[in-house]
Amino acid sequence: MDIPGYKIEKELGHGGMATVYLAEQESLERKVALKIMAPALAADPSFSERFLKEGKTIAQLAHANIVSIFDIGVAETTHYISMEYVGGGDLKSKIKEGNLSVESAIKIIKEVASALGFAHQKGFIHRDIKPENILFKDNGDAVLTDFGIVKAMNSDTRMTGTGMSIGTLHYMSPEQARVKTLDGRSDLYSLGIVLFEMLTGKVPYDAGDTIAVAYSHVNDPVPELPAVHARFQPVMDRLLAKEPDDRFENALQLIEMIEKIEGGVAVPRPEINSDATRVVPGQPKADKYQTGEGADGVKQSLPIISIIFGVLVVIGIGYFLLSSETLGPDQDKTEQAKSEQDMIAQDTDKQDLVKHDPAEQDPTKQDGIQLEPDKTADDKAVTKGDYVKDGAGKSGKNNIVKTDSTKQKSEQQLPQVSSYAMLDIKSKPESALVRLDGEELGKTPLFAEDIPAGKHKLELTHPYYKTFSEQIDLAKDTVLKRVVKLQGGEGAITVLSEPVGATVLIDGKKTDGKTPVTVYGVAAGRHTVKLTMENYLTRSIEIDLENAKTEIIDVDIEGGNVETFRHKDEWVTKDNKVSSLLKLAEEDMKSARYTSPKGKNALEKVKQVFAIDSDNASAKKALEKIVKYYISLSAKTAESLRLEKAEKYLRQAVSVSAVKYGTAASSIKEAERVIDSYENIEGRIFRDSLKVNMYGPEMVGVFAGTFMMGDLLGDGNRDEKPVHKVTIKDPFAIGRYEVTFDEYDYFARQTGRELPDDNGWGRQNRPVINVSWEDAQEYVKWLSAQTGKKYRLPTESEWEFVARAGTETLYSWGDESGVRNANCKNCGSEWDNSKTSPVGSFAPNEYGLYDVHGNVWEWTQDCVTRNYNNSPKDESADLSGDCKSRILRGGSWMSKARLVNSSNRGKSNIEDRTLQYGFRVVRDFP
Repeated sequence: MDIPGYKIEKELGHGGMATVYLAEQESLERKVALKIMAPALAADPSFSERFLKEGKTIAQLAHANIVSIFDIGVAETTHYISMEYVGGGDLKSKIKEGNLSVESAIKIIKEVASALGFAHQKGFIHRDIKPENILFKDNGDAVLTDFGIVKAMNSDTRMTGTGMSIGTLHYMSPEQARVKTLDGRSDLYSLGIVLFEMLTGKVPYDAGDTIAVAYSHVNDPVPELPAVHARFQPVMDRLLAKEPDDRFENALQLIEMIEKIEGGVAVPRPEINSDATRVVPGQPKADKYQTGEGADGVKQSLPIISIIFGVLVVIGIGYFLLSSETLGPDQDKTEQAKSEQDMIAQDTDKQDLVKHDPAEQDPTKQDGIQLEPDKTADDKAVTKGDYVKDGAGKSGKNNIVKTDSTKQKSEQQLPQVSSYAMLDIKSKPESALVRLDGEELGKTPLFAEDIPAGKHKLELTHPYYKTFSEQIDLAKDTVLKRVVKLQGGEGAITVLSEPVGATVLIDGKKTDGKTPVTVYGVAAGRHTVKLTMENYLTRSIEIDLENAKTEIIDVDIEGGNVETFRHKDEWVTKDNKVSSLLKLAEEDMKSARYTSPKGKNALEKVKQVFAIDSDNASAKKALEKIVKYYISLSAKTAESLRLEKAEKYLRQAVSVSAVKYGTAASSIKEAERVIDSYENIEGRIFRDSLKVNMYGPEMVGVFAGTFMMGDLLGDGNRDEKPVHKVTIKDPFAIGRYEVTFDEYDYFARQTGRELPDDNGWGRQNRPVINVSWEDAQEYVKWLSAQTGKKYRLPTESEWEFVARAGTETLYSWGDESGVRNANCKNCGSEWDNSKTSPVGSFAPNEYGLYDVHGNVWEWTQDCVTRNYNNSPKDESADLSGDCKSRILRGGSWMSKARLVNSSNRGKSNIEDRTLQYGFRVVRDFP
């Protein structure tokens, strides 16, 4: 099977009209449920119309608890609907598993009711509410599906186009069974059946055949819920009322009643006219269906039986032809085990029973139905579970019909709500025993029903807490709620020992006195009691102390000649002392307390171990761990060019190593070498890795320092004045070269940006040109994300600091431009005034940087200002000026030599791109 745009993966379920597949919608790469109409039905326009109508209906019902429709179409002769794939299973499977909580069941009912309420407001009724049509999203929310037989409320909702009653038999409303006009209250009846099944695990009306089930929907009383669910009986009474007028008017009323019950309100059962359950008599088709006169002289008849039988034959056929498909992945298909021919044959047999001549039957039977002997006028009540009155509701000869014994009411009948109340008891902590008038009800949290109204004594007890007690007065038809915070209990511990004089610790805390001793006011609960003496082995005992009880401990303490060491308030053996010290040292190291604070650090505890056992291997490992910690700190600090601090950490490592000479000696030597390497430029050059096996620009570390910024020679422009001192407080790294085309092009391709024009000069290792300040900002953001480091443009003061490289001359090499020192308009190079030169074509300055003079103007962070009057005195960017334009530094290949000096300032709009503009980057150290 081929549906354009969809890749079918597997079958999810099938029914009489269609098969549902799990598929992938290729254009959006998403999973969908693809419902495909059975080929045998496609030729019938009525079925095709009904099938496509389902999709159009759902498309109008955009609701969180209604399955979403994506697409409707016909591929050649194949009709299909593409809809939301709901992969959390269906309600039928959850009911079969038997682990639905009451809370889950009520949540599901409220969500489906919300969906139905929305559909009803839009003018649609579902007509086939059942567990198979309630699916679950991955987050557990219920979703209503299968709108294949939905009907508009303003249309004829009695029969389908083929004359069949629509719905699924066990969930069909009385008006569906009687082929009456339907509205939204029919859906609410079916939802009531679903609620009953979730709470009890079975449907309320379940007989041996189709006819009996339909008969029960029309005639049998509303079933009683088990006592544990009695608070929801008023909901069930309204949902399963035989007459629509006795049900909820809409789904919102249902939700409101449920929420009242959830809130602890005792909702009374509704008063519903018992006549609402009667079978409405039909008209006799022939005299042979009439009985004799009854006790009241009125002729009785039984044509209703024949009518129900005939109608339900059609219902049975329609049910098996149009049983709904579901979208869940675990579809149960047992509902369609019987063939439609079997169903017709079965119902035909039922019809044959009522067509036999009465004269051929037993004298006590009419039309094949067993009748009871005459009843007196006082027999007003129906015998429990056995009989129901006829359509007229009268007693007398031939007017009582015997029903199947399975229709008996539950033996667990609830007392009248008006005489009883309920208890909802919670406690902190939980599992407190609840007693009412001395009788145990259970443990908290507790919900108890059928409590006689009136005064009672309520008690909560817990082994570790004080008993809670109060007098309560339960009003009828109410729920008494209590959340009791129990107060902690207390007890006593008596400790005896041989020999006497042992120190007693309870949960590690030393108590007053020595054995024999009694400790009062001990919190109830589990405790560890230790007895300790010098030269004796410590005894440890676990006890369970209950409220208001005294626990007695009587023990012998072994020893007298054991070498012991004091550890806190205990006397312990050598091994225990060492083990405890090492454990404490490990805890200190986890909290970074390696050598401080005094009295609470790992080094002190390791030294104590060496004092007891000078060659302890575990202590040596702990000492080495401390040494390597400081070596690591030294290396990280040196990497950020804070060499003085790095040397301090290294001296600390050496000091710790001296506790046991030679500890981590090789690691210390390597750390010294690394620190020394940062003194040279070569030791400060690095490249950060990108995410995809590539590297960022080559960077060189720059130490912090102080310099004079501006027109030092006094012959520059006004915006280079006044000369002022600037302190670079923190080390940083700056690009050794201007960013090249190779580096920028990789970024552009990765981010889908247009490549800048190279003006025909070549790309590769030439500085990138035709980039704006905004382009440069995007590059450093991307570079930061790729490396996990903080990259940015240099500030103007940082740029001049590295360009001067410790000099106070016009250029970093001196006061004269010279020849072949840079690429500018008249610098004596082969590229002068014609194009850019490859980066690194000239000698670097003292900080190891190339091309700070000429080649391309370099963007900085600073906004444009007229002078340095209010400029920062540190490495910060000046953002006080015109920030729609930014400062550029260094001059370019077409600048006069005078303009490529260390202090000259250029400016341009942040959006400008020219053949002269490029940039280099800065990286902050952590």
